[in-house]
Amino acid sequence: MRCGAPPLVSTHSYLQTLPTHGLRMCRGRVMAVTLLFLILTPGTTTSQESQDSGVPRDGAAEGSMSRKGGAGVRVLTFNGDGRQRATTWASYKDVVRLPGDYTVCLRFNIWVFRLLTAVLYLLPTTDPDEDPISFEVYFEKIRTKYGGYGRFYPLPANLATNKWYHYCQVRDVTGGEGRAYLDGSLLVRESVSFLPDPHLRNVIMGQDEFKVSQVNAWSRILSDDEIARVARCEDNLEGDVIAWSREWLLYEVDEEPHISYKTEENQYNDKERGIIQVKKGCDRQWAGVTDVAQEGVWSNPFTGAAHNTSEIFFRAHNPDGDKYQNCLRLHIKGLEDTSCEKHSCSACHTQSGTTWTLRGICEEEEVDLLWRPTIGFINTDDIQHTEVDADSVTTIVQDHDHYRLDFSNPYEVRIFRGDTNPISTTRKYSTVFTCFFDLVLYPFDIQNCYIHLQIITASSEYLIYNATDSFVEYLGPRLLVEYAIGVIDLHINNQSQYSVSKVRVELVRRYGYAMLNIYIPSLILLIISYVRVMTALTSLLVLATLFTQVSASLPKTSYFKMVDIWLLFCIIIIFFIIIFHTIIDLHVDYGDKITLSGGAWITSPSSTVSRQVKVYPSSGDNLNQNAEKTTKLFGRWTRFRSKLDLQFYIKTSKITMFVIFVLFNTTYWGTLAVDSGLVYYISTD
Repeated sequence: MRCGAPPLVSTHSYLQTLPTHGLRMCRGRVMAVTLLFLILTPGTTTSQESQDSGVPRDGAAEGSMSRKGGAGVRVLTFNGDGRQRATTWASYKDVVRLPGDYTVCLRFNIWVFRLLTAVLYLLPTTDPDEDPISFEVYFEKIRTKYGGYGRFYPLPANLATNKWYHYCQVRDVTGGEGRAYLDGSLLVRESVSFLPDPHLRNVIMGQDEFKVSQVNAWSRILSDDEIARVARCEDNLEGDVIAWSREWLLYEVDEEPHISYKTEENQYNDKERGIIQVKKGCDRQWAGVTDVAQEGVWSNPFTGAAHNTSEIFFRAHNPDGDKYQNCLRLHIKGLEDTSCEKHSCSACHTQSGTTWTLRGICEEEEVDLLWRPTIGFINTDDIQHTEVDADSVTTIVQDHDHYRLDFSNPYEVRIFRGDTNPISTTRKYSTVFTCFFDLVLYPFDIQNCYIHLQIITASSEYLIYNATDSFVEYLGPRLLVEYAIGVIDLHINNQSQYSVSKVRVELVRRYGYAMLNIYIPSLILLIISYVRVMTALTSLLVLATLFTQVSASLPKTSYFKMVDIWLLFCIIIIFFIIIFHTIIDLHVDYGDKITLSGGAWITSPSSTVSRQVKVYPSSGDNLNQNAEKTTKLFGRWTRFRSKLDLQFYIKTSKITMFVIFVLFNTTYWGTLAVDSGLVYYISTD
């Protein structure tokens, strides 16, 4: 004997599935059972079979039944293997016409939700796209089309898989209203001016994964009471336009045999507290509770566990047997006390000594059957994803107590709320994520590396991240070899087609290596070149070599990095220093005085440097005139050269280089003062 497969629950921390149901757990121990008993108490959460009650139930029906509470109804199953097919559909044999008021009702059970589940269409025979009458399910909402008018209606709660629902659609042309009902309750009522409907229509169902039953249409408006009675299975009304019992054309559709319809003859019913099956032919059904040990204290005779009297659904004016009636039996109107001496039958019997093993999700094979979402690691090389294998650990986080035992279920089952007791699956992953770096500010850059996680199991219509409980935590060291770990945060986007979460890891480069091996040596070379001209050329060669080594150690980029700008500046400054010294050497006046004496040019050196001057003999007046003109020109040139003093050149070059150096450093380090790693460490310290 096994526990049924547990429904879907929300996962711990990261993921949140939109439908939330109960989670069943079995104790997983061996016990000797001589008698199984059933008790129905108020407020008890029913089992999966109980959730399906109020709709066609599994199990064979004996004999035929009347229109009220006796008939068997068939169920059509579309794509029972869970694979969507365009060739699976059903069509009503006759064309129908709904010119005015109408009511359309059906039961549906969906086990695979898609973005759109098309349940029922009434399409015009002339143009199927013109003014359809339809019913579509969108998991958290439905869409109703009355023929020429359609609306989306949000649901009070998300629909669940593998659960029967009853739906009715009413078009009140006379009153100008459109109404939709779910499980007998009015979902929406709105004022609409409907036009006459002249179309002949084909009735189509199928292609998606669902079950359907009791599809009927009336050319009148069913009252709220009639709709409620049909939804509660108290009436099985047949439509006069579309009748479920008439012939349907089936294409790759599974038709289940007639299954039992709820009657008072073979079921004990408490509409608000669930349904349990009562054995036919047994007038006295024992509830498995007595107050023999202590009057008024009802307890399990096998375990001795007492039950709260206020939680037991007694029949009116019961219990009334005092100490003479100490056992409870089932009655259609509630539990009543009776004598324990009278023979009573129970839900099921087994021979004494038979051992049953009750297995739940604590069994390994049951854990493997649990559904789990798949998360894709988008920015990895081969787009890896989460896996469930031997390294995975699955646990149930029991944040709240389980429900009271459901005595309508013969299994020894404990039920937990799925939204407060999540299933958690953990596993360690080691992978490499691709990050894009911007090296403009190198070596003072701050990089943001993202871990891109995307749900690939289903779209965000059905599965999203739980933004409230999700978080990220870094447990490693903050200081790495080349980077320091800065801010780590989590961003969730549930508005895209697939739910996405991004973990941002801030990497702040540690620039100590660059300062010691690039900036400080280049600055020292620059200072030496500024002071002594003889070392400028050597410094230029050293800086060029340093620039080549730094460029080779970094990724090749089409843009300049901050370290490139610094080294280029140092090279250019030293180059200009050499240029200035060359200009000084070419234009400096060493102080030689040249005069005319005795008709010949002679040189009187003002320094120890001697020069040889050729002397030519005088040739009369023409020579004197030429000499006078030459003296005037040469005098002007000597006066101009005297202004280009050596000290003037030196001072001009030094002041110019210093101003350029100050302006560059102000701009350079001022740029790094905004959103760089340099400012990050200064502000941190």
